[in-house]
Amino acid sequence: MQRALYSWLVVLALVVAGCGGSPALRNPTPSPVPAASVLPGLGIGIGLGPTASGGITALPPAAGQGGAPAWVQPGTRLVFYGRTASIVRSGYTYVEDEGGDWVDPQTGKHYRRTDQGDSPEDMPSSAAQAFTTTDVLAVDASNVVLQNTLYSLDLLANQFTLNPLGCGPTPGAAVDGGWVNPTVLNQAVTSGYQGMQILRGPYVLGGTQYDAVSFISRSEGGAYSASSFDTASGVLLGTTSIVPAAGAPVHGPLDDPQGNVQSTIIRFVGVRQRTIPGLTADAPGWVATTTTLTYQGTYLQVNKEDPSGSSWSWPLAQTVTFGDGGASWRMFTTDTAVTINGSQQSSQAAGVTSGAGLYWYDPASLAGFSVGDILDENPILSIRTVVAAVDETPSGETVTIASEMNGVSTRLVYSRGNGILLSVEVAQSVTGVTISLQLSNG
Repeated sequence: MQRALYSWLVVLALVVAGCGGSPALRNPTPSPVPAASVLPGLGIGIGLGPTASGGITALPPAAGQGGAPAWVQPGTRLVFYGRTASIVRSGYTYVEDEGGDWVDPQTGKHYRRTDQGDSPEDMPSSAAQAFTTTDVLAVDASNVVLQNTLYSLDLLANQFTLNPLGCGPTPGAAVDGGWVNPTVLNQAVTSGYQGMQILRGPYVLGGTQYDAVSFISRSEGGAYSASSFDTASGVLLGTTSIVPAAGAPVHGPLDDPQGNVQSTIIRFVGVRQRTIPGLTADAPGWVATTTTLTYQGTYLQVNKEDPSGSSWSWPLAQTVTFGDGGASWRMFTTDTAVTINGSQQSSQAAGVTSGAGLYWYDPASLAGFSVGDILDENPILSIRTVVAAVDETPSGETVTIASEMNGVSTRLVYSRGNGILLSVEVAQSVTGVTISLQLSNG
């Protein structure tokens, strides 16, 4: 319960409904999908679930120079697939325990060995899968403004959960988990990079062969990482990393149990240019004079294990503070709190908002929307975003934008007059959580 609550507080801070425009495909390179062996039993449209965000493990010295590749434009969306696993190397370890039989002579602390005693324990292991999306909100001479979202898969329910990642402005020449400008890649091949092995050769992904550059790193402790980039577009094609954990801090004279190995792979799935109404429009006038927005609502938790459908509802509050930005976007920070039995639990987060959501939508675009308009259809994750309603209220006209995918649904209500976000509702099937917030200082 505690873990689910925390993740949903973060979602409240950064949730993005994917309010894009009708897709106009524009690929700097062919857009393969993972081979069938990479998607065991899961077809396109079902989706996958948690992954690391696909890191660039080596940034050439000139990575901070220049800007993004020419194919990177406002509305560009990159999609990556990833999976990660914690793999057991030893059948046991030592755990600090005041009643344990093993004693560290240096510290005097007591430990127990997990495979001994009345209740032997197995070493834990874990695995997860996901898609990540990287959306480009704005581009200038040297920077890009990005929004990253993780769509993880609950393997038991075969449904998505939504996990927003960090977002904001970053140098466009090299984006961690996204791309490196081809000019920079070519410089690296020519000049080399200290501590890294650089190889050039063919990289086959989803039946397509790319001319690629790979940055490879190895350490004496057994850690390994390799990131490969398409030389034509600079897009990240794949990352593979293996990180072994250290041995147990205390051990017997003849044994030295090793920690788990963390293995992660990231693979490029595709890129498309979305035509998003209002994305590059200047912010509404009220944004320049508004420091904060406050929202009040509820956090509803349904017990999915109880056939009777028992549920709990708690008060929820969020304060949004706008920060620096450009003509069409602003950074924001959030303070979100839920009060459970008189005890307040809170979280803080940061993100970026623009003319296509979250905290405002371009009023000129809203004025042209009609019920049933399809704003975006994500062919990989099967996310469909539509105009669900255009309603008259005592305070004016509103537009509701709804987004549906397998396991997650969102409804965002905007004022058609000034574009401000009036309310948000997010429901997640796997956790049984629904959050609802309404603007209280508009």
